[in-house]
Amino acid sequence: MERRIEKRMMRCVWFALFMAICAACSRPVEIPIEGTYVNHAQSEFSSARDTLIIKKDREDSYFIERHTGIRLIDEHGSIGKELLEKEKWRGDYNPATGILTERSKGRKIAFGKQSLTLENALYRRVP
Repeated sequence: MERRIEKRMMRCVWFALFMAICAACSRPVEIPIEGTYVNHAQSEFSSARDTLIIKKDREDSYFIERHTGIRLIDEHGSIGKELLEKEKWRGDYNPATGILTERSKGRKIAFGKQSLTLENALYRRVP
């Protein structure tokens, strides 16, 4: 009788341990969102640098500031004066999907370990 109770207890212990391991493995890895991210793109007609600065507002809400510098290249290959643009956005982060959605135009920002993707552009995180 005691042996049966011991076996049941051991089964319960193993089952609880198994469930704890499964729960720990199923938690999503937290990727830090806040920070500065940069992207550089170039074509035969222009050169652009883009910086995104992401700061937490509250809970899953973030401020996003975008600084863009564009230099046009003429037909002779001369690089023109830099044109600067600055935008401020707000976004909401969904921890289940790992996506930060910008509120006004619905742009989606996906995060990697040291990068983010906005539309088709890959930005690297600046340490």
